[in-house]
This record gives sequence, structure tokens and C-alpha cells, in this order.
Amino acid sequence: MLKVDNIAGHSYVRDWLKPSPVVVDLGANAGLFSLAAIREYGARVYAAEAEPRLYESLRLLNHPKLRVRHAVLASREGNIALNVWAGRCPSVFGELYAGEHAQVSILPTTTLSDFLEAFRLREVDLMKVDIEGSELEVLGHASDHTLLTVKQITVEFHEFLYPDMHAAIEALKSRFRRLGFYVLDFSGVNGDVLLINPDIPVGTLTSIYLQGVKYKRGLVRRLARVVKSARPSAARNERTRITA
Repeated sequence: MLKVDNIAGHSYVRDWLKPSPVVVDLGANAGLFSLAAIREYGARVYAAEAEPRLYESLRLLNHPKLRVRHAVLASREGNIALNVWAGRCPSVFGELYAGEHAQVSILPTTTLSDFLEAFRLREVDLMKVDIEGSELEVLGHASDHTLLTVKQITVEFHEFLYPDMHAAIEALKSRFRRLGFYVLDFSGVNGDVLLINPDIPVGTLTSIYLQGVKYKRGLVRRLARVVKSARPSAARNERTRITA
């Protein structure tokens, strides 16, 4: 039976990782995903992080299996303004809420193909993409050849922050299907999308199993929400009973 792992909200099939797999972490943040991949699989991780302080903390780890580049992933090489917000992750997009104020850093951009080329990566076992709304630009402008070098891509699309992106996200997923990728949204809201390379055959039974994992997780999430919402009212009832 296949093992579907999940690190930091990103799902993928553990069984399809090679020994000491090559992992790319786009949007490494504090390094949770990168360090877990090294610890769990002995992975060699190549990460990109845009926020200056987070990048520096990863660089100072000086981990022999972690290489980090300070750059913003984009559709072309150049420079871009990165907004560093106090209450949420950095983004190249403007404010979402009234009164937000950002510190602005001008940072170099790199494309996905140039990032892979910089590390001479010809094949990637797993790529995690969590770049605060820029997923569409980065993946959408990547060539078919570049995308097909990756065996599994786990993406958090930020539709929950930018609902207007929904149609473009669905169009990008359709492009992956045309390339032969198996596309599975574990979250149901494009927050945990797995893209499986056509080199990995996903037959009927495997597809049924993966769909079963998806719906089981969805049921667990819904039950957790029901329990969480019931707790305050249970606590109120207990206080009422004691008072009475």
C-alpha cells in the first residue's frame, strides 16, 4: 500500500521517492519542509527563500545537505519588490487588508529553469511550491521540458487569499493534465495539489486509493471542525450547570 506523506500541508507519495532523493523547496520559509525531507529521506535539498531574515537563518545552518538561494521565483530574470508583512508571509502582491504596512526589499528574481540549472539539476524527485501567490506565474511560464523533469510537484495555490485566481489555477491544472500529469487536489480548495509525472504510472487502483486518502482526510478535517465548534458550547453548558 502506498504511503502518502504530508509535511507542512504538502502531500506526496513517499514510495515514489528514490533513495537520497533530490528535493527542491521553493518558498522554504523557516526550513520545516527542507529539514524534514533531509531527516526522513536523507534528501539533498535545494531551496529558495526570498525573505532576507529567513534566508539568512537557513544559510547559517550550514547543513551539508541543504543549499539555499536568496531569490524570488518569477517568470523572468530581473529585480522585484518583495513586501514583508508583519502578520503574514512575504509576497510580491500588495496589501490584502486595510491598514497593512510592509517593509519593502528589492530582490533578484530567477526562473524555475534557471534555478534548476544553477544547481545542475537534470531530474528532481520532489518539488514543493509555496510562494505566496506566485505559483501561477512560475509554473505557468515554465517550459514543458522543465516541468517534466520533476517527478512529483506539491503546490499550495493561494486561492484562499486571491479568489480571482481560481480560473487561472484550473487552467494551469489542465495544462499539466495535457502533459500527462496525474492531478490530485487533496484539499478540495487548491491548497494541497499534487502533480504526478507521467513517468509514474497511476493506474485505476492507484487512482482509487489516492482518492480514498483524499476523502478520508477531508472527513477527518470536517470532524475536527465539528468537535472544535462544539467545545465552546459544551463549556458554556457546563458553566451554566455549575452556576445553577
